[in-house]
Amino acid sequence: MRRRKCLFEAGSYRQHTEDRFLFRRDKAAARPDPCSEWDTFIDGRFTDQKKFCLNWLPVRYRPEAPKPEMWFRFLSDLFYEEDVEALQEFLGYTFLPTNKGQAMLIIIGKGGEGKSQIGIVLHEILGNSMNFGSFQKLAGNRFYPASQEGMLLLLDDDMGTDALTDTGVIKSIITAAGGFDRERKGKQSVQGRLYVRLIALSNAALSSLYDKSVAFYRRQLVILVKDKPKDRRDDPNIAEKMCREKEGIFLWCFAGLQRLIGQNYKFSVSPRMKANLEQIRRDADTVLDFYESEGYIRFEENTHATSVQLYRAYRRFCDDNAMAPVSQTTFTRRMKTDAEKLHIRHIKIHDRLGDNGRNGYEGVNVLINTDRDWK
Repeated sequence: MRRRKCLFEAGSYRQHTEDRFLFRRDKAAARPDPCSEWDTFIDGRFTDQKKFCLNWLPVRYRPEAPKPEMWFRFLSDLFYEEDVEALQEFLGYTFLPTNKGQAMLIIIGKGGEGKSQIGIVLHEILGNSMNFGSFQKLAGNRFYPASQEGMLLLLDDDMGTDALTDTGVIKSIITAAGGFDRERKGKQSVQGRLYVRLIALSNAALSSLYDKSVAFYRRQLVILVKDKPKDRRDDPNIAEKMCREKEGIFLWCFAGLQRLIGQNYKFSVSPRMKANLEQIRRDADTVLDFYESEGYIRFEENTHATSVQLYRAYRRFCDDNAMAPVSQTTFTRRMKTDAEKLHIRHIKIHDRLGDNGRNGYEGVNVLINTDRDWK
């Protein structure tokens, strides 16, 4: 079995290319021989060489396939027009075993819009190369990533709202270019390659308890869907109807993949998507809100404040605005990280001659009285 490398791995490791995938040219056979499939390249070339592929796609490639009109109406009803290009590119991105895009897709709605139908259609195109699962489980269960080996897509069709306690695994999977440590129960962990892409359908944004870094948020493509019209009558068979258009949907996704590769794996992020992500980042970052608040601190020359005073002012700000504050350790670490951007400087503040001094910052002044909080 070790010699039966999937086509993607052969292309990636032996020929240094990740620009091809398999599809079924003829679905007449009930049990098609995986070695009789055709090999297609991004530029449309074919070869009839017999290959074994772990990730063959159960869809026929027919350039003359009719346009998927129902799929287009579904997209028009669900998404804003300016966001559709990025969606098209990411769905096509799931066809290849590569993490070059270094992004995950999160589709957010209030519920009932029909976004879960996307997962059904994708599964019809990707077949056994797609898993349904949980991002929370992926982040918190050390054995779960091993189950994604050889998968093109993991889709969480109802992502939980609980904040992640650790984002390291998800970030590593999104950007993994080399080996990834995979561990199975009762077995020694081994290095392997994970190229699974991540899509989440949710009613809320993906958040983290501790990771508020730019690196965490820049890996997210966030699309907010349209609200469901009050007078809309849902079609319970819409998924099945769209699946009958899968050859045309495949061509539409394929066009997005070609565009993405032509853009050097840079997604066509719309201004709306950028604004969505920035708002999500700000909503989750109470420290950033504190920096920009009025009446608690002021950044100005020839002033200073101790780290304790700054944290107490931050706690007061959170209490006044019904926000959950971060710990003092996290706040202190964040202040050190942001010092240069805020044009402040870490110093030792001495109250009297000869003392060891207290940690603080020059260039920021606390405007409220924090003395009453001293113990």
